[in-house]
Amino acid sequence: MFIGAFRTQPVLAVLGVVGAALTAVYILRLLARVFFGPLSAQWERLPDLSAREGFAAAVLVVPIFLVGIYPAPFLRIINHGVEVVMKALPGA
Repeated sequence: MFIGAFRTQPVLAVLGVVGAALTAVYILRLLARVFFGPLSAQWERLPDLSAREGFAAAVLVVPIFLVGIYPAPFLRIINHGVEVVMKALPGA
């Protein structure tokens, strides 16, 4: 995207690259503060994850990983609907 933008609108492309870089710096600083910052006193007595909470998290996380690793069965389910939409689009 940026290569195409540099060819047509170099000033806007530079602004886009600077904006993307500043966003990355901001997000990395935020993550560092959230995950590696000092622990607030109000959270010191909070217990770790229980087995029941871990199971509930696993029930949610495992399907996410499965779809990410092998999405073919899920793509087959939506394939017909996507084909109908693509045929209805002009120029498709």
